[in-house]
Amino acid sequence: MFILEDGTGVTDANALISVAELNTYMSDRGEDIYANIDSEKQAAIIIASQDYIDTYFTFTGTSLTTTQGMQIPTDEVEVFADIKRACAMASVLHLKSRLFVTPTDVTQRVVIEEESKVGSLSDKTVYQEDGASYTTKYPTTSIDRILSKYSIGSGLGGLVRG
Repeated sequence: MFILEDGTGVTDANALISVAELNTYMSDRGEDIYANIDSEKQAAIIIASQDYIDTYFTFTGTSLTTTQGMQIPTDEVEVFADIKRACAMASVLHLKSRLFVTPTDVTQRVVIEEESKVGSLSDKTVYQEDGASYTTKYPTTSIDRILSKYSIGSGLGGLVRG
């Protein structure tokens, strides 16, 4: 269920922006706001809000209530323009399947030849041409930079997440 945080520490909140706010963000940037239905946008907002922002960042301050659904708002961090913009950015990345990489969706490069030598210490690995290098992250530098001003921890040990 989509429950919007209104800045008061809403119990069970799981979204930092509304679908209308996401549509405005997308429209302002030339994104096709009709490419996804509202339920897909709501899911993307929940994933951006809870699974990315609330999971990968530790925000300064103390929660406003003991029952609020997410870390923010706090007594030091409000859900204001920067936070909403970061959420919209992450939502768009998710709608494009670029916020998180599903390991099963990425093909590992296949090794077709390996060679090792002990004398002269040589090593050689040849990979199949098709297939991609395995990775579990996409760059989220812009989002991380926006949110780092309001957090005491971001990513996994800095601005890079793995």
